[in-house]
Amino acid sequence: LLGRIRPNGTGLSLVRMRQLRASIPPSEFGREYLGWWDEPTDTDIFGDGAWSAATATSLGDDGEDHVGYPQPPDFELSCVGVAVSADLASASVVGAGKRGDRTAVRLIATAPGHTWVVPRLLELQEAHPRLRFVVDLQGPSGVLTWELRERLKPARRVTAVTLPQWKAACAGMYTGIRDQTIEHGAQPEMDTSVSDAKRRDIQDRWVFERYGY
Repeated sequence: LLGRIRPNGTGLSLVRMRQLRASIPPSEFGREYLGWWDEPTDTDIFGDGAWSAATATSLGDDGEDHVGYPQPPDFELSCVGVAVSADLASASVVGAGKRGDRTAVRLIATAPGHTWVVPRLLELQEAHPRLRFVVDLQGPSGVLTWELRERLKPARRVTAVTLPQWKAACAGMYTGIRDQTIEHGAQPEMDTSVSDAKRRDIQDRWVFERYGY
């Protein structure tokens, strides 16, 4: 059966399925190729206690005005994501990078409006010249398209995320939080976002529902 069909109806040979099974952990194999997803509980979308267990208090409890969080010295920032709310009334910048042997994510800045975003990204780029930026230009963040491409150089460091990439990123975030290979800052804005988060099914996979963002 496994050699003949996947949940989305495409065929994979038994040999290929065995190769995939040997190359990744059982939980990830089940989610990626068998469609075995743990149902989220009422606590949050990651399941009971998973988000709290992944909290690293030194990653983000040092901000006072919740507009700009200082970066911890042991956090190696490598990628930044940008989100603008559907009504363009606010925006957020989130960073990801390595912290020891784990991937860490933390809120860098959040504030009303969106005109502040690119200047903040330029500050980050000056401090981290090899930084990469990820944004969904098909959504509300598309309002930043021209400014991102004109002011952030080289332009190849700006990635316009596609739907397949978005689905893979959601799966990776879910798996990382569940398996505790991803940690996050102790930041109330992120906690609130997770507690309110829902998921939206797309064919045989799912993504985080956008709602206000």
